[in-house]
Amino acid sequence: MAMRGNDAKARKAAHRGVVRFVFKIDAFTPATIPMARLGEYMTALAWFLGEIDAVHFSKVTPGSTRVSMLAEREAAPKIRARAEAVRTGTAPRDVMDQYRTINKMLRDDKGTGRFGEEKQRGKILAFPGRNETLSKPLTVRQQGTFDGELIRVGGTDKTSHVMLVSEDQRQSEFETDRAMAKRLGKHLYEYVRLHGRGTWQRDVDGEWSLVKFKIDDFDPLDDAPLSSAIADLRTLADQWGDEAVQLVKFDRDGKEPTKNGVG
Repeated sequence: MAMRGNDAKARKAAHRGVVRFVFKIDAFTPATIPMARLGEYMTALAWFLGEIDAVHFSKVTPGSTRVSMLAEREAAPKIRARAEAVRTGTAPRDVMDQYRTINKMLRDDKGTGRFGEEKQRGKILAFPGRNETLSKPLTVRQQGTFDGELIRVGGTDKTSHVMLVSEDQRQSEFETDRAMAKRLGKHLYEYVRLHGRGTWQRDVDGEWSLVKFKIDDFDPLDDAPLSSAIADLRTLADQWGDEAVQLVKFDRDGKEPTKNGVG
């Protein structure tokens, strides 16, 4: 019995100075939430709280799924301030994005969530989840350009489809007519700049995506490395004499060009 008493005292001492926070998910109980999904919630919550090394998982309690965590003393005020900034809408964009990620997870699970200190009834940060009033998707159509490596041109109907690789991402929302496709086909596996009219859509979470892009024209691009382009510019600069500089000044200021620096 003495050993058990000592163990209890040791646990109490270890927890002294820490603050217990709780995240409640009403869509599941501990018996029904898949372990992988619980792990996703805990990972998203860790990034949202921002104090990765100073917040520790404690337990999951019955009823709705209640994830209990312990925050070290120095981290607790930062977590409170972060939650308050989200509640008032003054948090940085990345923090609001993390909040929206958790809220979307709850919405997908048809649940809601609440976060706060275990012994504080007020100061609760709510995650509306399924109860959130969603705005309708916003669609915008406007002229635009896209740069990338042309890796596919084709199609069996009158509309030809085009695929680019840009920043290691494949994009296949481009289309054009057969005449333009024939011209583009001569530049397969080369870098091009596509000009045209695009349709972009913003979803309920504020993310923009390209729906369709109708190609009107294109420009071949030089895929030479940046160092080569800089070297070319330096060579061009060496070819400029005093007279060329004076002509540029005249064009800009309206002053007559001089010879050998004499007006």
